[in-house]
Amino acid sequence: MKSLLRTTSVAALLASALTAPMAANAETLSPAKPDGQVKWEGKSFVTDTTDTSKARTMATGETVIDVSKWQGNIDWAKVSKTVDFAIIRTQYGSSVEDYMHSTYEKQAKANGVPFGVYSYSLAVSSSDARQEARDFYNRADKDAQMYVIDVEEMTGTSGESMRTIINAYVDELRKYTDKKVGLYIAHHLYNQLNLDTSKADFVWIPRYGSTAPAYNYDLWQYTDQGIVSGISGYVDLNRLHPNQELNDIRGKSSLVTQAGNDIDLTKFFTKNPKNVILKKDAGVYKSTTFTASKKIRTLEKDTVVEVQDIDYTSTGVPRLKIGTNKYISANKTYMQKIVASYDNFYYLNPGKILLKKDANLYDNVDFNTSTRVGKAVEGSVLTIAGVDFTEGGTPRLELSDGRYISANKQYVQKVRADIEKYITDVPERVLTLKEQTLYNDFARKSIYKQYGINRTFTIDSIEYTDAGTPFLKTTGGKYMTALKTHTQIVPENVKQYYYTSDFPSSVTTLVKLSEFSDVNLITKVKALPIGTTVQIAGVEFSKDGVPRFKTTDGTYISSLKTRFE
Repeated sequence: MKSLLRTTSVAALLASALTAPMAANAETLSPAKPDGQVKWEGKSFVTDTTDTSKARTMATGETVIDVSKWQGNIDWAKVSKTVDFAIIRTQYGSSVEDYMHSTYEKQAKANGVPFGVYSYSLAVSSSDARQEARDFYNRADKDAQMYVIDVEEMTGTSGESMRTIINAYVDELRKYTDKKVGLYIAHHLYNQLNLDTSKADFVWIPRYGSTAPAYNYDLWQYTDQGIVSGISGYVDLNRLHPNQELNDIRGKSSLVTQAGNDIDLTKFFTKNPKNVILKKDAGVYKSTTFTASKKIRTLEKDTVVEVQDIDYTSTGVPRLKIGTNKYISANKTYMQKIVASYDNFYYLNPGKILLKKDANLYDNVDFNTSTRVGKAVEGSVLTIAGVDFTEGGTPRLELSDGRYISANKQYVQKVRADIEKYITDVPERVLTLKEQTLYNDFARKSIYKQYGINRTFTIDSIEYTDAGTPFLKTTGGKYMTALKTHTQIVPENVKQYYYTSDFPSSVTTLVKLSEFSDVNLITKVKALPIGTTVQIAGVEFSKDGVPRFKTTDGTYISSLKTRFE
């Protein structure tokens, strides 16, 4: 770290600032930090950055604010007119993420306000500090121009000094960022904390009023009663040391030397994904150091793994912890994040699907009105080219034409590659074409009864095996094959037709009929007057399951019994 600038004399400061509180705009406003327990030394002056008609107490040079959830809804468009830099709180220890930080970061960027981030440290040990550092980095916006560790309390309970604990915090944070890392140090605890400021790129100290900090500093928090356009209550204001510029506390650090900083962390999970699916076989190791002697076993490709936490090697390489002393790689090349409810989706390519409901089609994995490009109707059978995932880990099915459809099992059903050989629309009634076995259970382990041909059954539903084979469930709760060579869909009133293999060799018409060239009775061949005798070759079924006579001439006529003598 550069040598810290010597403390600025009080006289020099007084030459550029007023020494009494301002009366204007001093009406009661909400405090900058309502939950603050520490009262910094000195008198906090109201500093109105909106008042350009007169000198502003201590507000010389760049205007730097620090904000947290206590500032509520901020109008960043207004803030951008007077503020040069903002420092946004990310968390209060690991357990409490500041719920406003993401909003502040997005709006600061949208309005051109450069910003850094800070974390209030509650670390009780070095290991705790490293976890806080990882949480801090993972939660903060990556466009932050610097990071600050806020040290205001003696939090150590492990027997380690605060110096050791905060050194671990800084060291861990530097594994993930090459940007400047600063220390915010409570003025009244400066000597007791005894932090190693040589590890930091800059030091930020609070001391309210016109008297500068008694210790070397780069940034001075001089009031918690700042008034800034766009912020409804008071806000902390800060000023740089007279010999400093903003670039001295932001941008790339000159202190980054750890080997871990050569790692491209964008290629790794640095935030617990909770569940991952393996793209490749992956070794499981008993420590974060992956060596042959520490390998326990290999997990196969397509395995879904529950992740407990993320640990790191000594050089900062992330590892996924999947159990006690069990680790796998965190490299995204080997795995894909998947939602916790993955069992509700097809996350492996099902090959073919049948739509249970109408479903929208999209041109990418992010489903919204702007990406919707069409619709597929219930009952459609679609070929699937592959499975992709959203950023959040939701599986999407990619069709052969590059469009996407839901992988949710409520909408789609995996089916066999030869599904066209099976009944997939629930029929009212079916007829056995071959001898069949009916089962008491879907697993087909308990036989109910054997049936011969020409038996009819009413059907309640269709159920599918994991492999996508459909089985018909009768209204009596029994299971039978849906294979079309064994089972024929027939209408509910099928017994009013000649429909079995025991058909008459000839029939004589009681009414006028027509002969057709096709079983669906679409293309008419000729008319048959009353009393015509027709020779019958067999019974066939239309696409809707209606029985038809096939004549010895190869034509088709109705087989409804009331039409014949």
